Amino acid sequence: MNFSAMLADILRTRAVEEGEGTALSVPHFAGDQGSRTEKYRSVSYRELHERAEAIAAAIVRSPGASDGRVLLAREPGIEWVASFFACLYAGRIAVPFPEPRRASEDARWRKVAHSAGVTLVLTSAKIAPLFSRAPESAADWTVLITEEQVESPRDGVTHEPSEIAFLQYTSGSTGYPKGVMVSHENLIHNMEAIRERFGHSRESRGVIWLPPYHDMGLIGGILQPIFVGFPVLLMPPSTFIRAPFRWLEAVSKYGATTSGGPSFAYQVAAQRITEAQKEQLDLKAWSVAFVGAEMVRAEALRAFVEAFSACGFKEESFSPCYGLAEATLMVTAPARGEGWRLASSAKSQNERVLCGAAALETEIQIIDQATQRPVVPGEVGEIWVSGPGVARGYWEQSEATAAVFGVKLEGFEHLFLKTGDLGFLEEGELAICGRQKDLIVIHGQNYLPADLEAAAARAAELDVNGVVAFSVEGQGEEQAVILYEVRRSSQKEDRLSELGEMVEAAILREFQLPLAACYGVKAPALPRTSSGKIRRQESHRAYLENKLPLLTTQGLGSIAVPQSDEELATFLRDELERVLGRVLGPGDLNRGFFDLGLSSLTAMELKAKLEKRLRVELPKTLIFDSPHLEALTTHLQETLFKKTEDEIDAKLAELEQFLGDPET
Repeated sequence: MNFSAMLADILRTRAVEEGEGTALSVPHFAGDQGSRTEKYRSVSYRELHERAEAIAAAIVRSPGASDGRVLLAREPGIEWVASFFACLYAGRIAVPFPEPRRASEDARWRKVAHSAGVTLVLTSAKIAPLFSRAPESAADWTVLITEEQVESPRDGVTHEPSEIAFLQYTSGSTGYPKGVMVSHENLIHNMEAIRERFGHSRESRGVIWLPPYHDMGLIGGILQPIFVGFPVLLMPPSTFIRAPFRWLEAVSKYGATTSGGPSFAYQVAAQRITEAQKEQLDLKAWSVAFVGAEMVRAEALRAFVEAFSACGFKEESFSPCYGLAEATLMVTAPARGEGWRLASSAKSQNERVLCGAAALETEIQIIDQATQRPVVPGEVGEIWVSGPGVARGYWEQSEATAAVFGVKLEGFEHLFLKTGDLGFLEEGELAICGRQKDLIVIHGQNYLPADLEAAAARAAELDVNGVVAFSVEGQGEEQAVILYEVRRSSQKEDRLSELGEMVEAAILREFQLPLAACYGVKAPALPRTSSGKIRRQESHRAYLENKLPLLTTQGLGSIAVPQSDEELATFLRDELERVLGRVLGPGDLNRGFFDLGLSSLTAMELKAKLEKRLRVELPKTLIFDSPHLEALTTHLQETLFKKTEDEIDAKLAELEQFLGDPET
């Protein structure tokens, strides 16, 4: 590709050659409170360019712009975009970040600001006080309110393709901030890949509600239209969150041909938009409905088609895609009009949506973590990526960069990016299974959190974007935990108990996995990313630190193990009655379990309940080998005695090692 024209050059050229063409629009309300009507306020390429020039001149003259990075933290909109281009014009590296709303968010943006070496903050008059409260702020950075900048234009900076355009701090990186170094070359190449795969042209029209500090919102939603030369309507993310109808209303009124978001956005739209609202929608022009930023869920796509096909939406408009900040944005996507399909080779209970083939000049390998070699098609492994879209690394983190970006694969001369995501290839198309670090491993068996979450959501009719699964250490082994958000209307005790039972039963039925804990959580308490998806690792930490508003009280380790033969016999009888759904009479105690009505499925359920309560691993054939209460009681007594002996032996061995080690 020819990289002679960088993104800043493209906007400058458009300002000269098609200056009055519409670049960006935003919703604008007119009229009094009783008769407000929504219109659009637009800026041309010339106006956007001139606004960026004015802010760039102020950046260059600012005492905080000498050699540091520029934190871009203000409300989404036209001024945000002008500020981003101002950084490019001034030759400064931008650091897009969510606008802080309250003092409690100080620690989050300060970590990123210090990680990036920020010396200048671009913000609004409303937000500026949040950056100036602490005494040390003035010494660390200068705060520039962009609306106040009306400096005269200045000569632009010439960029080399390999120079860094901006730092993209990934959605899960604020605990230990990692800023991805996206070069001008990365940016231009990825935008060309998006244009080629989605078939964007000058006749396209876009609507984007994703925030500009998110890679899909910035690169896919804002920069792509400017790169190709078509107008885009910018919606505040809060507008979608408050009223999902406004998204599709904008697509309809604006005649958008391209728009999208995560799976949950389509699911929410299908669930919350009323029949009366649907009558106002015309979605026939929408030819590229991209789906990304999280795992693509088939049930969300089906629900959306069912809800809006009568409004003119075409199922083949869906474009499930995969990408990540470390690869700038897009890695895979189907061509426009190909639609979506399920993988047939998925080796799990969950449906997998194929996310298309590798984008322009991009290579994908699926790697077995044990052998570090490519797997055969259909086998799950870690996704490795190579190509011009792969970013330069993490800002000032050489070890992390070498471990993630500079990975060698035997038989290949070029280096690969280790994504940390699990997936497989089918006929050259990629399916995503989840994150490597989120994988739940219990008794040597791998469980994908997304599979458990989807099963729980289906069984209890929960919002799948409000369910999270992870593992915790308990009783000396890994155990599975599921948390699910519960709306106020379902927070009564009997309903909570019912939801918990449905979730536990579904996980037992589909995965033969007993849950150590299954909690309802007040909605919407689970931590989320800027695009709205659940942060698993943060949810895990919040759970361990007791920072979540749990609605149920029974969890890991809260039930005592039976301590005597009598307690064990009573416990077994109670559990058997629960599984059978009836009270046992005196004559039933000597009868075989299967004579009493136990099935293969309920036998597995009983075994899982015993494992959870007794905290032991039992053989899969337990109920068949001990088919009546007396035999089962004897077997469990022996198992518990052996477990106690093993624990004592282990403790003695630890003590012996401690006493015999002079350095301890």
